[in-house]
Amino acid sequence: MKYIFFLMLPLLMASAVEAQTNTSKLNKLFAELEANGEFNGSVIVAKGSDVIFKANIGFADFENKIPVNDSTRFELASMGKQFTAMAIMLLRESDQIEYDNSIQNYFPELPYKEVTVRHLLTMSSGIPDYLNFSDSFDGKSILSNKDLITFYNSKKPVLEFAPGDQFKYSNMNYVLLAEIIELVSKKPFAKFLKERIFIPLEMTNTTSYTTRFTKDDILTNYAYQYIKKENQYLRTDYNESTKYIITTSGIEGDGSIVSNNSDLVKWTLALTENKLVSKETLAEAYTPYTLNNGNKSEYGFGIYLQKNEAWHWGGWPGIQTSYTRYLDKDLVVIYLKNVESRSWNWLKKFNKLTNK
Repeated sequence: MKYIFFLMLPLLMASAVEAQTNTSKLNKLFAELEANGEFNGSVIVAKGSDVIFKANIGFADFENKIPVNDSTRFELASMGKQFTAMAIMLLRESDQIEYDNSIQNYFPELPYKEVTVRHLLTMSSGIPDYLNFSDSFDGKSILSNKDLITFYNSKKPVLEFAPGDQFKYSNMNYVLLAEIIELVSKKPFAKFLKERIFIPLEMTNTTSYTTRFTKDDILTNYAYQYIKKENQYLRTDYNESTKYIITTSGIEGDGSIVSNNSDLVKWTLALTENKLVSKETLAEAYTPYTLNNGNKSEYGFGIYLQKNEAWHWGGWPGIQTSYTRYLDKDLVVIYLKNVESRSWNWLKKFNKLTNK
């Protein structure tokens, strides 16, 4: 394991003494986690561009004993929805899209006239999650976004509630947003994100990666996903209970982003410094959506919001990720794991030390 610690005495917390104490405790915590096999992945804590703490633990590839390092790229799962939301914001700023457009402007075949782009962004559309229908997939074909839209057109699942009435998490919202990005920009989703977000921010280790769909595009420094069972690390690709991940591995927008902690710090700085969109555009994205009854939801555009925190998790077989910005402290805390864990005791201790 490699630990790198940077103690920024004036910057970490309220005082130098507290900073030193917390860094020491984080050092001790992750040493214990490694010894007990409770954490496999990468973690970083940064204030602005200053990295306060980072640790890489375990293996990116257990079969070949390739350790996790600073360059290791992890699947972000749902944590990556914020990039899809940013792509929509970029299109909005160039007057190519309106948040309150009906999605029938883009998908006239779908029976969701009252659903708008804003409803998709804020998880208030009422469109059911495609995972609700996973039993309908054959388990052999690798589905694309267009395949899902064809499926919804065929089955025409009814809305679970009137658009704007509730917040309910549905991955299908962000699949539709990714397809809208392609239709409006006339570019593949991955290419649009690369050209408009990742290249400008020099996020060289970040991409939209449809793992098995693009067999000719094998990533280097990639963390494979595992489930730990009886002290064995089992690849999720070969596990009967998680084989549905193969079927869904061609889908983009809801969880297809691969990245590492260094790039995610660059992303955070770009948000802080308004490098991609205006302060006003980002402020709207970071405002909890107001439901039809006047109540505030807990979600903005691709991000959960609570007081001075903006955060998103990611969970999928063999993937556990988390991204939290403390807006009043200019602090970001990120962890990326490629081994699924059922124990969360470590996280309670970690959150306490990182001010959550």
